Amino acid sequence: MKLFNTFAAVGIIIAGASAANASQSNAIVALYHGANSLTEQTAQDLGCSVYRSGPVFAQQGSLKVEEPTNYAVLTCDSPVLANPDARAHLDGTVAVFEGDLSVFPAASDTTGLGERQYILKLGYYNNSDINQRDADLATLGSIADQRDGHWTNEAFLNVDDAMGMATPDEVVVIYYDTAEQATAFRDNNQDILEQVGTFNRAHLTGFAYLVGKAAK
Repeated sequence: MKLFNTFAAVGIIIAGASAANASQSNAIVALYHGANSLTEQTAQDLGCSVYRSGPVFAQQGSLKVEEPTNYAVLTCDSPVLANPDARAHLDGTVAVFEGDLSVFPAASDTTGLGERQYILKLGYYNNSDINQRDADLATLGSIADQRDGHWTNEAFLNVDDAMGMATPDEVVVIYYDTAEQATAFRDNNQDILEQVGTFNRAHLTGFAYLVGKAAK
């Protein structure tokens, strides 16, 4: 349960983070299974470049994604999913999400990239009380910022289109410096986990958290 709630926490708080200092571009997040995976040639054929990619080794949440084993975040010169020829290059994916990607300043530091624990969160909001949601986000973010070992916000995809599953509102990308740091944060911050559970019940209709590493 600690693991589940903490995934929710990291996803929620980045969604409320300001993108004022973030660079933006059109992008896709693609999820693959088994032998299907992204190649550099596929990225080039799509007019994209690989921003981040790696394995997925666990998932939790109220929604189940069809067994993704790899993910890729691509920045692209033009929209992909609206183009039938471009979509053909994505055959074999579990799901693809497209929209505007905000990349936060922390993303420029790749020190220790291979040691990080990455989490991608797919979030679906009920939008029943946006003002209260923003206030709750601000409260959670303020508390977390004061705690040792908290996660780093790396990128946020505001989703406009999807293929393979229902369109989420967002896909967020965060990381802990190590898996050990992630475990310690969960163990030492039960109060945040409890507040996140309250947030989920009030503001989310569904969410999935994909845990992995970064190979690039």
